[in-house]
Amino acid sequence: MKKIFFVITAIVIIVSNSIGQFVKFWPLQKGEQVPAIPLTMRIGDSSFVSTLSDFKGQVILLDFWSVRCTDCIVAMPKMATFQKEFGDKIKVILVTHNTEEEVKKLWVKFKDNPAARQWIKAGNELIRITGDTILHKLFPFIGVPTHVWINKNQVFEAMAYSSSTNAATIEMLVAGRKPKFDEKIHREMQMDDPLSWVSDDSPIRDDEAMYSFFMPHIEIGQGGSGIVKDITGPGKIKRGVSMVNQSILEMYRYAYQNTLDSFPIIPNSRILIENGDTRRFYFNGSVDEVTNWLQSNTYCYGLKCRVNDSASVLSFMQKDLDRYFQMKSSIEIRKVKCYMLTDSTINETLKTKGGVSKREKKHTENGGYWLYQNVKMKLLANEFLNVIYAQDRFSRFIDGTNYTGNVDITIPSEKLKLSKSIDVLRDFLKPYGLAIHEVYREMPVLVIRNL
Repeated sequence: MKKIFFVITAIVIIVSNSIGQFVKFWPLQKGEQVPAIPLTMRIGDSSFVSTLSDFKGQVILLDFWSVRCTDCIVAMPKMATFQKEFGDKIKVILVTHNTEEEVKKLWVKFKDNPAARQWIKAGNELIRITGDTILHKLFPFIGVPTHVWINKNQVFEAMAYSSSTNAATIEMLVAGRKPKFDEKIHREMQMDDPLSWVSDDSPIRDDEAMYSFFMPHIEIGQGGSGIVKDITGPGKIKRGVSMVNQSILEMYRYAYQNTLDSFPIIPNSRILIENGDTRRFYFNGSVDEVTNWLQSNTYCYGLKCRVNDSASVLSFMQKDLDRYFQMKSSIEIRKVKCYMLTDSTINETLKTKGGVSKREKKHTENGGYWLYQNVKMKLLANEFLNVIYAQDRFSRFIDGTNYTGNVDITIPSEKLKLSKSIDVLRDFLKPYGLAIHEVYREMPVLVIRNL
């Protein structure tokens, strides 16, 4: 019995030492050799212990993901395709901090969804590491998906956004060349001291200072996410604001908060952009273009005032935005085009037959449908609103229905796709006695125009 205890203790010590000796490498720097740390890997239902060094001579892609990241999961078939296409030239490894049990629960959750079968298949075909702590410490990052590239010589090549992951990138690495990555650079931001962004070594600090400044996009390793934080004085009264990587549109929305009675933050439907290039204000392109757009069209802004008055702070900001971006902004009463939902002649089939009130999506081989049973007309109107906003994010929508009862309706998912035109929605609603009209109404809006 003593011999058995000695053997087990020895094994624990050896494994602990084999991991502990690599702590000095954490975090690994770009261009450094990847240490040979034992890792538990899985394929399907089988598991084995291996190290990244066992894949020397192959390009390694570590795809960091999470069970809460839809984009990560949807991209798994693409990762599996790369693995099949390049064979033993690459090794794609899915890495998550989620436990194996959490991953299996995710697959069970998706098993009855026809569209998700390819995700589950890809997730089981590729090597995966679950419950990971080691690789997360070796390659610290913020936000998923994050892709870590290791070249054929076991050297840490890059930490990048998933937009860099394509056949051309893999081909270059396989050939021993260096591709251009959309790299993630992790940087801690001091949100209570915006001036520290200017110089990390010698930040300007003056408690009595009043300042405002703009800077171009700063890469902080959070993808499309920006940061906004109020700077407060005594009594937590707003004295300024710190904004990192925000679009022009989001900056104006913040600056004009609480200026329209019913909207703390002005919605897009109450914004009118005149004589300006709307591409500067918001992104409207393909996924592959997101990173470039963010780098060119988001900004950092720091403001600190010597007043303890939120309205004055926001007034300073409004003037700053107009000066910097060469715009003129104001709240005005304008007659603007609106889409109005009306119900002049409700079809009897639309009136509810009773039952439990619910909104439920049903999956079928043909794409499925949405079931609305015993719901308020307002809920239905909000669904149509999403389709209209997808066509014009600044459009205004009015629920002009008079029917006060609840409704039942089944809508094919195809009809509610955001890519569908408003005319497709109109044609679908017509037999139910519902219509969408274009009307003009006077209302207060935020007008932003070029000088």
